[in-house]
Amino acid sequence: MDQDKKYAYRILIGLKTGQTVLPTETQVGKALKAMGVTSYSFTKITDPERDRIGLDVSLNENRFVTAIGTATGVTDPGSRWTFKFDPTGEQQGGPGAVRGEFVNHLTLPAVGATEYAVTVTLSDATRKELNDNGYSIFGFKAVESSQKGKPLVWFTDTNFQHDFVLSWQVDYVGYISTTVDIDDKSHITKDTQTPMTLGERWNVPYSKDTVVGDPGSIEIANVTGVRYTCGIGQAATAGSPGAAPPICAFPLFGTGMVGIVPIEKVVLTFATSKLNTGTVIEQAFAPSLLIDLTGVSKREVSFDMDHGWGASDGGSWPTWATKLGFASDLVGPLVVGS
Repeated sequence: MDQDKKYAYRILIGLKTGQTVLPTETQVGKALKAMGVTSYSFTKITDPERDRIGLDVSLNENRFVTAIGTATGVTDPGSRWTFKFDPTGEQQGGPGAVRGEFVNHLTLPAVGATEYAVTVTLSDATRKELNDNGYSIFGFKAVESSQKGKPLVWFTDTNFQHDFVLSWQVDYVGYISTTVDIDDKSHITKDTQTPMTLGERWNVPYSKDTVVGDPGSIEIANVTGVRYTCGIGQAATAGSPGAAPPICAFPLFGTGMVGIVPIEKVVLTFATSKLNTGTVIEQAFAPSLLIDLTGVSKREVSFDMDHGWGASDGGSWPTWATKLGFASDLVGPLVVGS
């Protein structure tokens, strides 16, 4: 047996045809990376006799994959699956069985989309009134955390030539800022940032670690003894496409750590306010709409200058859309658990 295959493990990620959606190779790879697995390969498999499809994932690690046990990979907070390893090989007859390999089977729930979009339908009259009266649309993005944090203006845009379309992908940056005041209307500027994905920890001021305790969150830890503000940023098609404006702000104490889970909820607001991205906002400054995309990739809503926000789900007001009035709290809906 080749030395580099001595401790090769196989995982069959399978499910019934038409029953749900397989994770992509990229999504599985991110979860494996979060658990410290750096060498792996994928083979797509079909089993018509058993009506199953799946991915055969080979972990070509020249060692036992220890300290894994059971871990959870996450594409978004509404879509979780569990990888169960047996590093000892006891459940499969020992590490020497089947030429040093063993197989685990698991069924996964549906995997959420990695690209999301919200369309805001605007009548010709509303588009004209928005443009003529100096309106902007403001966007906020939700996160979940056990720490106390604040939402930030994610984007602002004035392009109302057509229906307004906002889209984003599951790509993040972690950031730190020397601005430690996160009171209402404070402005947070990213001083340092680094690309991050779920399952990664950034030990400030050092580089990221790829093995963390919770693959479902982004963690920022501080070992400097100096207080910062931290959070995550995410690019959107609105505002400044290509940038990754910060969406939240948390105090990062000198020896503290903050765990952040992005969730697919947004708040949209039309207003004449002059606010920059990165501004702390604790209360709605105009009638707003909280839109929940958990488990879906697209939502369609409408806005009218006289009647306000509109949404429909088979003729009735949908549970995934919540109207927020003037001065409504934004911290609770946008920093869940805070």
